[in-house]
Amino acid sequence: MKKIIIISVMLLLVMLIAVACDELGEVSSDIRTATWSEYGMEWETLYRYECETGLIGYVDTSGEVIIEPQFYGGHRFSEGLAFVIGVPGREDQTGFIDLEGNLVIPLPTALAAGRFSEGFAAVNIREWERPNPFIDGTLGPYVIIDRTGQDVFDQEFLWVRSFENGFARVMLLNGTEHYIDRNGNIVRNKP
Repeated sequence: MKKIIIISVMLLLVMLIAVACDELGEVSSDIRTATWSEYGMEWETLYRYECETGLIGYVDTSGEVIIEPQFYGGHRFSEGLAFVIGVPGREDQTGFIDLEGNLVIPLPTALAAGRFSEGFAAVNIREWERPNPFIDGTLGPYVIIDRTGQDVFDQEFLWVRSFENGFARVMLLNGTEHYIDRNGNIVRNKP
């Protein structure tokens, strides 16, 4: 009996996803097929999807396009904001958008960003000027911004984890890991 219930639930989920994807395919002539993001349901019931051309847009739970596919890259929504990357030549469209697709925190030089958590997000501001011995890859230092887009702590980090319960784990430029509070103070070393 347990197997039958599990199989029935799985079939129902597959059917719902298939119907949702079919509906997305009929939204407009330039969006024939779309795939749901690996994150599934996202903040405020918007889903990230990628159309055939590779551009990123957002739909609601009914499959209706809320934000047209227009971004080179895009993250899931968190606290009502999502980081998007403008298409080449339109870097001025890089930054955080709201649930209507308005660019509310423009960050034209940002290369990457984390999600908002407790009112803060980590943003990669540039590539390294020289190789960093503590990390691999080309992304440079991160700063922490608030919902106005301001660098709130005036400090660069190798990486930043999301704030939880008033604290975020960070790695300083010298390679040491610490926790910071909501004022940017180092409160304790990593155990």
